[in-house]
Amino acid sequence: DVETLNPTAVPTPAPSLDLEPTPSPTTMEPTLVPTDSPTFPCNLTPDERATQIRELLSTISDPDLFDDPSSPQAQALEWITNEDTIEPIMCPNQSGEGCTLNGAVNPIVQRYVLAVFYYGTEGESWTNCSEEGVCDRVVTPFGVSNDRVGDTSTENWLSPMNECEWGGIACYGADTPNLNLCIDQLDFEDDGLGGE
Repeated sequence: DVETLNPTAVPTPAPSLDLEPTPSPTTMEPTLVPTDSPTFPCNLTPDERATQIRELLSTISDPDLFDDPSSPQAQALEWITNEDTIEPIMCPNQSGEGCTLNGAVNPIVQRYVLAVFYYGTEGESWTNCSEEGVCDRVVTPFGVSNDRVGDTSTENWLSPMNECEWGGIACYGADTPNLNLCIDQLDFEDDGLGGE
């Protein structure tokens, strides 16, 4: 006879051996792990980015011109919003690399102004430096002591480079910090510029 020190008042039930099988999966496809929210350049959806670019550029161009698809302003807006392939993408809500005048201007503005110039002077018909053509236009040097960006570059206009690298453009260099990458000179001679 074994004595227990603390006997229980009621005996515990024996474990049940009646096991029920679990149901089979209803599909053979694995459950997908939820993805993170999509990320967008500029932390803006494409529609938000387009709206903010339009608002920004409305400060320098009559916004009614954006509604006329044949106007240079509408063409430049369309290009900068949907076709420009510069990396990183230009953001209307951030300062990026380019002419910012010490943060007072978004670099999109200078790029847009040059695109308006391109479309307004029938850039697709230029004999030199059009978007698709040959570009060998460099800036004619003149006596300046500041560093310059792009004065010997021959990139086609509307290419995915900083606009200071487009043929016929020179910009201030890093030794002029408040004007760094802002246009210093445009140089075109008999390149087939048109327009009204």
